[in-house]
Amino acid sequence: MSSGGYSGVSNGTAGAQGSLDQMNAELAAIANEERLSNKGLISNKFSDQQRGKEYGFIRKNGRIFTNNGINRANFVIDKNGQLHLGNGHSYLAHGESVQAAGTMKIGSNGVPRRVTNLSGHYQPNVKETVHYLEAMHKNGYISNKTWIDIYSFDKSKSGYITKVKAVYSGPYRYLNRRFAK
Repeated sequence: MSSGGYSGVSNGTAGAQGSLDQMNAELAAIANEERLSNKGLISNKFSDQQRGKEYGFIRKNGRIFTNNGINRANFVIDKNGQLHLGNGHSYLAHGESVQAAGTMKIGSNGVPRRVTNLSGHYQPNVKETVHYLEAMHKNGYISNKTWIDIYSFDKSKSGYITKVKAVYSGPYRYLNRRFAK
């Protein structure tokens, strides 16, 4: 988007059309930037106001310790890359699109032991899940030993999950063998 206004000629029909064309081109560029900024995000499938609770935690040396000692939680990674733990996926993300959503079990040593893509509000598909697991591994949220469960979902016409099918269950280190690019 230009920062100094439109450069079309301001007098005459050709100039006005030039300014209009330039303005339309800039509006299209803005719309394209919006699509690109949302690329890779998983949208909330429902607009209801979900109730929930967020757990406080600290992350130290790749380990996660909740303030209340809870070791099983829903998680989301928001648009800004921030991890949120608690109950209620859309509550944790304030209803906005996310980079990741699922459940996490954390061992007593703070290491995530199991991660799934189970989320009724976000329903991440297999491709989205593999993508965000790679990012979580790269950023130190999960290790090669973290057990991964990936599911596909059958949905009703209204978008509710009617059936869950296991697609992958195993350690992260073997994920790429199953889902090679």
